[in-house]
Amino acid sequence: SYRVAECCYPIPGDNVVGFVDEDGKVIIHKKTCPIAINLAATAGDRIVNARWSKHTAISSLARIRMIGMDRLGILNELTKHITHDLNINMRKVFFETHDGIFKGIIDCYVLNTEVLETLMNRLREVKGIESVTRIEITEN
Repeated sequence: SYRVAECCYPIPGDNVVGFVDEDGKVIIHKKTCPIAINLAATAGDRIVNARWSKHTAISSLARIRMIGMDRLGILNELTKHITHDLNINMRKVFFETHDGIFKGIIDCYVLNTEVLETLMNRLREVKGIESVTRIEITEN
């Protein structure tokens, strides 16, 4: 059995590595996760190769940061693309604006990195969006 590491929240499509814990369960980390890198250095004998099954149909949590020009209705337009057009469920939404610039973070559930890229590309097409990037989830 396995579980996804809560330090880096890998999603299907990410390059991953497994770490066998004390209970014999495999914890899946992104290969770039600082904790996974430390585990490889200190407990390399417990590292195992891991890869995603092509049949994985479980939604995974991903975090997106957006920056852009604030305007009336932009949040509504963004959430419409996410929920109605792409049928993606959101877990958390945080937006703030200052001097006409907004910064926002959206946690959403996606099937894999391909779906996440489609979402991010769709959001980049919204008028006023300057940047859309995936960022690490540091808290739930």
